[in-house]
Amino acid sequence: MKTAVIEISTSHEECLYSQALFMENTEIELDVFIHPKLNAQILPYKELFNTIFFVKERKGLFKNIRGSIQLLKSLKAYDLLIFNTASSSKVIRNTVFFLNLYPKIKCIGLLHNTKKLNKSFTQKMISTKIKKYFVLADHLIQSYPKNIKLNSFYPIFFPVSNIVIRKDKNDIWIV
Repeated sequence: MKTAVIEISTSHEECLYSQALFMENTEIELDVFIHPKLNAQILPYKELFNTIFFVKERKGLFKNIRGSIQLLKSLKAYDLLIFNTASSSKVIRNTVFFLNLYPKIKCIGLLHNTKKLNKSFTQKMISTKIKKYFVLADHLIQSYPKNIKLNSFYPIFFPVSNIVIRKDKNDIWIV
């Protein structure tokens, strides 16, 4: 199954590794579409992806529409799309809405704020195509529209790092 994980914002990279790890050693061909600023963060585990594509959200109505169309052209070759942040972005909103023209492509989204399901017009547009969402904790599964499926997962896996962190004995760290 040809699958892509998409994260065009500069945040939430911490969820990508766990998702890629879940699909390792399966029949899934996994590509990733990320913002260029995330490249350095995924370098330790880039081998989990077949191909890495860079997508940058641009400001301005016409640039966003053009960006959505370019992204759509790339994504229509996939069987499954996982939107790592399935909210807020105008490019994601437009792209997902246009994906309604491709009923065979399945879409799943990761939500970082479930309140958007009930209150956000943009989220309602995104939910015309994405009917299955994952959230980052069990307690986030509360009341949501009946046509939406919510499940939780915990992105608790992180690549091994060789970075040595030194803490001064007088420092107090809260993690």
